[in-house]
Amino acid sequence: MNTLTALQWRYAVKTFSSQRLTEQQIALLIESTRLAPSAFGLQPLRLIVISDQQLKEKLLPYSYGQEKVVQCSHLFVFAHYVGDRQTLVNNYFTQYCRGNNTEAHQILSYQQQVSQFVNSMDNAAFDKWSSEQAYIALGTLLTAAAFNQIDSCPMTGFEQQKYDDILALKDSNYKTTVICPVGLRAKNDKYANYAKIRNSLEQFAEMR
Repeated sequence: MNTLTALQWRYAVKTFSSQRLTEQQIALLIESTRLAPSAFGLQPLRLIVISDQQLKEKLLPYSYGQEKVVQCSHLFVFAHYVGDRQTLVNNYFTQYCRGNNTEAHQILSYQQQVSQFVNSMDNAAFDKWSSEQAYIALGTLLTAAAFNQIDSCPMTGFEQQKYDDILALKDSNYKTTVICPVGLRAKNDKYANYAKIRNSLEQFAEMR
């Protein structure tokens, strides 16, 4: 399946089958998401993958009753970083030096530039910037899933604070950003046969 065929095939699944994804399929989705790009490579997000049915049932009332949260094989929860910014930067550059066999002093100037950027934002701006990185990772997940004929449905229709409570994120450095049930579509999901409505190429893109 090529990229365009995969993207034509995918849609926002409304009803999932009871079939569960394999460990290999879930590992592929997690690794694909881990490899998603992020600003400066800082990756200010965490992925929580939920297969426990009881936990999904707890989240259902705070997902506006959308049954796909419990029907799906696994629920992917993206949480963005809201902790100490300098710790985020320092951890990244420690890994960078280790992975690239580089001495810290060789990249000190660049590290200072990144530090200055993340520390120049107020809390609201940093929260927005951090959450945007989670959406980039979500896009990677959706594409990887489609390419491997795994169904998905990105969702912002949930109560963030309640999710944070149930997932014990309130005392962590993360806040729930967006969620995405994954699995295999039910045969009776009528939306699978609906036309994919998008703006025309002329409406959507222009060459300059």
